[in-house]
Amino acid sequence: MDRQQVVKNWVRSNRLSIGAFLETRVIEENAAAVFEAVILGWRYETNYSVNPAVSVVIYSKSDQMVVCGVFSPETNLSYTAISVYGYNTVVQRRSLWEELVTVTGMSFVKEASLIMGDFNHIRVASEHFSIAPYPLPVNCGLDDLETRGVFFSWSNGRPEDPILRKLDRVLGNDSWRQSFPDLVAVFEAPGDSDHAPCVVDFEVVPEIRKTSFKYFSFLSTHPRFLGDIQAPWNESILTGSKMEINRVGSANIQLRAKDAMMNLKSVQERLLTAPSDLLFREEFVARKQWKFFEAAQSVFFIRKSRVRWLKDGDANTKFYFKLMVAHQARNAIRYLIDAQGVKITNKMQIKDMVVSYFQNLLGAVNGEVMPLSVEELWFLMVFRCSEEIKEKLLWIPSVE
Repeated sequence: MDRQQVVKNWVRSNRLSIGAFLETRVIEENAAAVFEAVILGWRYETNYSVNPAVSVVIYSKSDQMVVCGVFSPETNLSYTAISVYGYNTVVQRRSLWEELVTVTGMSFVKEASLIMGDFNHIRVASEHFSIAPYPLPVNCGLDDLETRGVFFSWSNGRPEDPILRKLDRVLGNDSWRQSFPDLVAVFEAPGDSDHAPCVVDFEVVPEIRKTSFKYFSFLSTHPRFLGDIQAPWNESILTGSKMEINRVGSANIQLRAKDAMMNLKSVQERLLTAPSDLLFREEFVARKQWKFFEAAQSVFFIRKSRVRWLKDGDANTKFYFKLMVAHQARNAIRYLIDAQGVKITNKMQIKDMVVSYFQNLLGAVNGEVMPLSVEELWFLMVFRCSEEIKEKLLWIPSVE
């Protein structure tokens, strides 16, 4: 099977709707025929006008990067996609780092943005099979997405002198993690290529399950708490007053805290523009409301994540929330591969596979293991008590 057919089958099997082909060996005259053979019916953009080095999409183009906006009418999702193909030498890649700094500072990239491609560069020593680390020399507020599949993404293909590196990666900014906290990048085996293909699947979204109500101590700070609890307490049957307080006053506490801060800023803008006694009072009430939700949110996250050091100085910083989202993404099981090599994404099937695995691991009976006979036990335990020691042991008083 030729390489075009391999890529075509891979695109079809993963049901891709957008992608970037990083290819340097297809000349501009043959690009249309190659695209029609591999992805029939797709619309595409190339950057041959900049440099015949890559094949991808629009917003801006350069010799090492293509920036495009992506919008899905079906799901109403929008984000910025940046495809990278870094040069082979350190000197040539300097312009790539400068361009990343420039592009990530633009307003449209400050929204949810995904940066993926062949950086021809490693970040830490563990991403290279043999040499010292050479960290990514740019700080743009970008972090690696949680990944599944293979770790190294490139091989030199020489068994006698093997070299493995993680040259391909997928990065996201803070807005991406907030908008798509559950998405992971899956690196698959490269097959006929020397680079591992990568897929970010928007359809793999965790199923929403109903959760039981849990009492948090911050509910007692709500002004309605004592009154709403006392009324049904005097009745013969206690109704769901705590759940009602949670629904009316504290449900979706993160959003309420954010809205309270926006309301406070709005009042402050009017106050600092045209001060009045009424606005001073509104600012006082808005600040009090924000402090209530901010304190409730702190208690909620302390209880939810069992993080005790939040009280001692972290104070709900941006770093804390990024860390929490990253831990959730890293620990989540998005899919499993069954014995037939089929990728399983259904939540109930994943649960059944895990239960079955551990039942076979811990609960299966091994028919080849036979208990020892009495004669074999006598042979292994050669020590025998003398009659004198035996009598003295029997003289020891017992509970009876």
